[in-house]
Order: sequence, then C-alpha cells, then structure tokens
Amino acid sequence: MPRPRNSCCSASPRTRRCALDGPTRERLNTIAQWAFDTRPILGRFHLWLEDVEIEWTRGEPAAEFTTDMSFLSGQMERLVVMMGGVTALGTRLFGRYGEGESRPKAELNRIKKDADAISAYVMSECLWYLTRHLPENHAIMVGLGEGLMPKGGETPEMGSNPQLGFGRVYARPEVAIKLDQWVTRLLNDDRYGWDAFYDDVRTAGITVWGGVASVALLPDSMDDAAFEAYLDELFAELGSGDHLILGVSDNVPPDADLERLARIGERAAAFGPVRPPGA
Repeated sequence: MPRPRNSCCSASPRTRRCALDGPTRERLNTIAQWAFDTRPILGRFHLWLEDVEIEWTRGEPAAEFTTDMSFLSGQMERLVVMMGGVTALGTRLFGRYGEGESRPKAELNRIKKDADAISAYVMSECLWYLTRHLPENHAIMVGLGEGLMPKGGETPEMGSNPQLGFGRVYARPEVAIKLDQWVTRLLNDDRYGWDAFYDDVRTAGITVWGGVASVALLPDSMDDAAFEAYLDELFAELGSGDHLILGVSDNVPPDADLERLARIGERAAAFGPVRPPGA
C-alpha cells in the first residue's frame, strides 16, 4: 500500500520540503533549540522534550534574550530554567505528593522531609550536569535546604533536613577543588574571614554566583528590619563587585516575599555596575 504523502510537502523527492507557516516553524525551532541546549539534563533523567512555551513577565522577547534577562549565555539560561522544571517534576512524581492530607503532624513532617530529599537530589544532579557548561572561571555555591542544619522554627520531632549540606560547590573540577578548599577554611578557620576569602577568589580570577541566603526572603525567618540590615551588610562586603554574580542560594522559596526580591534588585541597581579595582 503506497504511503500517503504529507500534504505540506512538495511532490518531488529531491526537493521535498515541508511548507510550514511562520508560527509553526518558529515553534519547532524553539523546541529544537531548547532540546539541544538542555540535553545534559534531559539525557541525565531520560526525558523527551515535547513542547516549549515561553511567557515573559517583564521585558520584550528578542532573538536571543540572554542580554536582556541575565548574565547567562543562551544555553545556560535554558539549562537553569530546565533545572527548575525537572526539579518540580521529580518532586511531584516521587515526593509523596498529596500523601500529607489529614495526616498527623509528625507524619506530615516526615513526608515533607521525603519531598525535600527528592527535590534536593534532582536539583543537585541538574546543577552538576549544567555546570559542566559554565565558563572556565565560573562556579556556583549553594546550600540546598541548609543541609543538616534545622531551619528556624522547626521542632525536635521534625529532625534535620536530609539534604546535601552547606558549602557545596558546583564548577569544573579544577575550579571546584580550589574553591572548596577556601570554603572549608572559611567555615572552620576563625582567622580566615570573608575579606580574605573574596581576595583569594578574585586573585584566582574565579567568578562566584550566589550570595543571597534564601531565608532572607521569608518574613517568618527574618523581619523587615533584619532584612534591611542583612542587605546593608551584604552590599557593604561586595567591595568593587567584581567576580561575583549576585543570586539567591539555592533558589527562591515558594512562599518568598517577592517584594523583598524586588528590593534586592533595587539595591543591586543602586550599587551600580562592577567597579574593577583601580577604576
């Protein structure tokens, strides 16, 4: 039985091309670009990308939107977005979704911890694979869920957070090894403070992405006065601002006060562009 010919294609086998309309071609190109750029994460979790929808909450779309949105390259921008989506998907599928309804508090807390563990694992894997594509002198430092440190307000029966621990460094191996040594010293040597750590980072030409604790966005963990004091101290310690990409570590919590996030943006804008030493 002869195979029916696609009506969108020309009859000649030598010149067969699909006559796609503009929106259809743009959609397929978008899917192909995202699938190619995010293949490290898709491949790690054996996922197939069916479709992509992009919604702008601010700004305007452009052919390559990275310069308008963030410091990231186009591929890294899409990898970070994919990390968030895959983390949410993994938590939804394997984080005991819906099992906490009408359960006793102790059991509910256990379910929450299980969901935390799944989300931390998935995000950690995504971070490892996407940071293989960071520029040579870039690193990401995160403390997923504050590791084994109980969060403020948790009761003894809630236990510690079964996650990855503070001070995890994601970067190319030679960068991660060097940076991890400095982080370990920063946490354990009283004589080695932030200024010395930051000087070592800048001298080595390493760019660090992070710096804002996620708990700072939670009014229950930090009141407004403490938040402003935290920002004052944070921006006072930035120095010239070189070799540091300011970001929330590890991510923006679901119940974050978005006005505080906007406030950080205002303070960053007031700080101005990076001022290289001697400039």
